[in-house]
Amino acid sequence: LVPPGTLDTLSLAAIRVRTVGSFGGHAWEQAVLPAYLRGGLLSLCNTGPLTVRRQVLCIHDVNTRACPQSYSLPFRLLYRTLVPALGRTALKIATVSQYSAGELTRYGVCPAAKVEVIGNGHEHALRWAPCHSDQTLAVAGPGTIVVLGSSIPHKNVGLIIGMHDRLAAAGLRVVVVGASTPRVFGSIGNKTLTNVMWLGRRSDAELGALLRDSLCLAFPSLVEGFGLPPL
Repeated sequence: LVPPGTLDTLSLAAIRVRTVGSFGGHAWEQAVLPAYLRGGLLSLCNTGPLTVRRQVLCIHDVNTRACPQSYSLPFRLLYRTLVPALGRTALKIATVSQYSAGELTRYGVCPAAKVEVIGNGHEHALRWAPCHSDQTLAVAGPGTIVVLGSSIPHKNVGLIIGMHDRLAAAGLRVVVVGASTPRVFGSIGNKTLTNVMWLGRRSDAELGALLRDSLCLAFPSLVEGFGLPPL
């Protein structure tokens, strides 16, 4: 069961996909999904329908509480209301690390006895076939630091970018993958940084080749539920 507009993003060979409803988002999740659901539900992305009690819900983190500056006020209010309510109504809560399990109990989302820790899988990365594009090949090398970037403040990418002058003096350059534009970093967005390259989103094959052929991955995030990239 999926909301309208989802079929284009799915490539499933063994699971039949059915579009229901006329809108999407949390409204679809709360109003439409329960009406069509038969049996139990596995919800993997932090939220699910409140009225479905036979539900295993995976809550990856409580970053709306730990790092509120990373989220808009409406989003924070939604999650601070919806997630604890689901913590009470869902049959079981899963999370991705012992750290996240502790945060769930610390912020009163659910009792510790209700939480099961199931770490994120990494096996999909073992199936990557690293292959450079012209863009990644041009910037890879022993003097390249790869940063998986995001505009979300708790990802803290600005820490690395702010060191660009010292890195340049050491003969190093920074390649940011994922962040669409340097404008998201207000304190440095207007500068022309000759040793910082912004590649935007890249495929798994490109990322695998870039990581393989560069000096290191920098991961300066302040908080993560799991932190998959270093693994």
